Amino acid sequence: MNKHISASDTISYLESLRNEKQRAVLMRFFKTGPGQYGESDVVIEIIRIFAASRIMKKQEKTINY
Repeated sequence: MNKHISASDTISYLESLRNEKQRAVLMRFFKTGPGQYGESDVVIEIIRIFAASRIMKKQEKTINY
């Protein structure tokens, strides 16, 4: 029997993948500084496709069809 992975487990896992250097690059790219067109935008970070794939595989094992 597979252990159910909760939403909070998934969020914690996503937060563990956070990369502050990449976030800083994205904030510059999307012009989120004062006076720039994306000033009020908040960049969390883009999850790379391989990370999203791992998450889905992990979650898929817990789904009962």
